[in-house]
Amino acid sequence: MMGRKRKPENQWMPAKVSLKKNRYVLSGYQGSKDGKPNWGKEITLCSGDASKAEVWQRYEEVHGIGTALTLNKLLTEFNTSLHFKTLAPRTQKDYRRYYDIITNKELKNGVFGDLLVEKMTPGIIRKYLDRRSTENAPIAGNKETSYISSAFGWAYQRDKVSGVNPCDKVTRNPAPPRQHYVWDKDYYAFLMMDNKPFHVNIVSELMYLCRLRENEVLSIKRSQLTPDGFDAKRGKGSKDSIIPMSGRLQAVIDACLKLPLNITPIRPQDLPLIHDKHGMAITQSAFYSAWKRRMKKFVGESFTPHDLKRKGVSDFTGDKLKASGHNDPKMLKVYDVRPDTVEPTR
Repeated sequence: MMGRKRKPENQWMPAKVSLKKNRYVLSGYQGSKDGKPNWGKEITLCSGDASKAEVWQRYEEVHGIGTALTLNKLLTEFNTSLHFKTLAPRTQKDYRRYYDIITNKELKNGVFGDLLVEKMTPGIIRKYLDRRSTENAPIAGNKETSYISSAFGWAYQRDKVSGVNPCDKVTRNPAPPRQHYVWDKDYYAFLMMDNKPFHVNIVSELMYLCRLRENEVLSIKRSQLTPDGFDAKRGKGSKDSIIPMSGRLQAVIDACLKLPLNITPIRPQDLPLIHDKHGMAITQSAFYSAWKRRMKKFVGESFTPHDLKRKGVSDFTGDKLKASGHNDPKMLKVYDVRPDTVEPTR
């Protein structure tokens, strides 16, 4: 049984601890027995005005942990660190979700978050990955393991842990790259469905024409429009590129420059290319929500936003590796997904 997703301000709390009626309490849930929830007595740890350190100290006393560092505590420190705040908003959101899944994962005696960090081994990580595979979540298990590995790396550099990272050299679950190609009939049918909200079609076209990820499109500034073309900024170590204007790309850019704006920006060049009437950039969550609403009504073969970068690379007739912004030829297996046209045997 997995608890409800925690609010960001409650991420620091130990597993199964919550604030109720001005007191911190430990849930009475003690795992399952004979396939049914096993409930025990709820334990009051301390008053609601206690400090975070006092809550953790009392929690560790109840579990007999003492001052030893648990995985739960390590991940909590990582999630509240200055380094964590420098990560991309989407990464922070994902990491908080992984935290809930990892720390509440049930073991025979307790939960995964209560494991002592000093006793964590590659074998334990392997068992976690195998378990996530049996739960039909092998790729999610890989991402959760990478999150644990990042936390260990952060802690090691700050002398919070010693020894090797237990996630190192542990083979991740098989993750074959997505090979879906969006055919023209499906893409243009999707664009013709609706023009509301306005940003869905604009973002889709820029992803396709410039071979960009959705977050890279949403973060475009007007300053990236240069006399030589569009200065495409890429993330995840990909190489930036200047994309000369075509008639189709220019039409999309012009549509962005005509978006309603109720303010007069002090520095127009810093204005997001795709913005609302208040000059604010469209968030990834808003884009995803609008995308999902439209895709639910779509009668063609469904596809993801990232599939449009794959389509853009696949349809490009020049140097596909350079067009994708990647340096590793192996990445073409991920992005060049259009089936080859081969003549029939005569």
